[in-house]
Amino acid sequence: MQATSRDRAWAFVALLLFPQAALAGNWYVDGSLQVDAGYDDNPLLLSDGEEGVFGTTVTPSLTLGWYAPAATVGFDLALPYNAFSGDGVEGGGGDLDSFDQHAGSFMTLRSPLTELSLDARYDRDTTRLSELTDSGVLSGNERRERLAGKFSVRRRLTPVDTVSLNLGIQDVSYSTSALTDYMALDGNGEFRRNLDPRTEVGLALRLSRFDPESSSEGETHSVGLQALAAYAVSPTLDLEVAAGFSYVERERNRLVGGVTVSDSEDAIGGLFDIAIAWEMTPVDQLQLSYNRSLQPSATGILRTQDAIGVDYSRALTPKWSFSLSGRFLNQEAAAGSSSGAERQYFSVEPELSWQFLPQWSLSASYRLRWQDRDTTDTAVSNAFFLTLQYSAPRLKLY
Repeated sequence: MQATSRDRAWAFVALLLFPQAALAGNWYVDGSLQVDAGYDDNPLLLSDGEEGVFGTTVTPSLTLGWYAPAATVGFDLALPYNAFSGDGVEGGGGDLDSFDQHAGSFMTLRSPLTELSLDARYDRDTTRLSELTDSGVLSGNERRERLAGKFSVRRRLTPVDTVSLNLGIQDVSYSTSALTDYMALDGNGEFRRNLDPRTEVGLALRLSRFDPESSSEGETHSVGLQALAAYAVSPTLDLEVAAGFSYVERERNRLVGGVTVSDSEDAIGGLFDIAIAWEMTPVDQLQLSYNRSLQPSATGILRTQDAIGVDYSRALTPKWSFSLSGRFLNQEAAAGSSSGAERQYFSVEPELSWQFLPQWSLSASYRLRWQDRDTTDTAVSNAFFLTLQYSAPRLKLY
């Protein structure tokens, strides 16, 4: 009798418990090597005293995975090494040098009606990489360590109804007390219904908790509700919109007359998501997005963030392609007000790529960044990069 998908899923769980039996599965190895070289006239996006540096980043990466119709499991590892020279920072760029580590594992179990996923990640990098696109707060180039996990399950209830649950946790710490360590948890549950082949509607409930290690800041909790709608305008144009509200409660500790007094502030704000995917021509792709959400940060404050994204790509020839990506962020305290919470950030990066061999590509790009925070003056950065990448053919293991 033929095994069912449920049988295969349970068989996969057994393989995890008895790894020697997995030798009969579909194991594979993916590997790549990327070398980036360039110049940045303000690598830490400082508002004064900025000077340029030349930098090189070498990133080997490896993925070991196992695949079957009912299950996928894998492990990935990337080890970027960053080396800099020039007058931009103390030591001729040496303060920016770093050897980073990114490791993760993933697992997915599938059946005709249900899909379950587990992901775990460990990132050890620097604030030059993490905070400029997150909080905007830097204290030199310091170490950041991040542990993150995510659980998700999706279940089809009927031919037109689907429910999903997503839970995430991250623990972030820094090597300097100038930035605030924190733990953040978030979860959401969604119900979606297909009204017809082109239209989908739904509801989403969103919860979060932000717990900074700060003497002045306590926990921040939020709960939000959104209505969802997705519509295929044409075979080449998709539109998805979500709108709703969130309630945020922020606990604070104040020193009054030598005594610590705890109080709280709350606020009600909007939650919005707009995504447009447009295949303009067979060689032109455009994606536009707007998102208003709650984001943890190294400021020790949960922020409301408005994010606008633009991504355009065009295949010039079978080997040449052009892409343009842009991003704008506006951030402020989710409840109450705090010095250092308000920030605007903008970046744009055009790139020209050449696939000169099946596994080899070369690209050239320019990146402009702009930042304005309530505690510092405006900062601007111009950077140029050359990137060489090799992607090894997949190695199948039996």
